[in-house]
Amino acid sequence: MTYRTIVVGTDGTPTARLAEARATRLAKAHDAMLLIASAYADDEAHAQAVLQTSADAARKQWPRVDVRAVPGDSATAMVT
Repeated sequence: MTYRTIVVGTDGTPTARLAEARATRLAKAHDAMLLIASAYADDEAHAQAVLQTSADAARKQWPRVDVRAVPGDSATAMVT
């Protein structure tokens, strides 16, 4: 099976960072785009800062990284 896009959600916690690292390795192994998403209720700036840190770390291993800050709760953000 080949993946074209790998999506990982993050809130910047250590556990989320582990998921990001695994998703980065998976994207690289499948030559896929890595999309890192973060949901926010009312602090988009914080979500953007988390995403910037995540993208910087991922791009050290794989260049095809995109980020998306999504308003709302995390469960909804991951399916939109």
